[in-house]
Amino acid sequence: MATETNSRRTALWWCLACIACVASPALAKVETGTVKLDSVTTEQLIGKFGVTEKGSLTLKLTTAKKGWERGEHALHILVFRDESYKRWRDMIKKGSLCRERNRLADIEKAGDLP
Repeated sequence: MATETNSRRTALWWCLACIACVASPALAKVETGTVKLDSVTTEQLIGKFGVTEKGSLTLKLTTAKKGWERGEHALHILVFRDESYKRWRDMIKKGSLCRERNRLADIEKAGDLP
């Protein structure tokens, strides 16, 4: 009886080990592209994707060394949940100022200009 139980336990462990070896890790979604910001186009959508509340988000941003006008300009990265994004988009349609609608972002980080 003990040998049969040990055999079943060993078979179960081998089965679990095989499943663990077959399982592949989840791959992150990667967005790549180029956006151009200037005095006419002051905002660009990089992408839309899902992140869990405890998930992480990594952004690698490179900026051109030339072409930035100094003064009042600043670079901000905004992250929205669905509802706040809808409100942000509606404010654009109404013609709001960027500093007003940026307050709707769930996360806002300032980016360094080159």
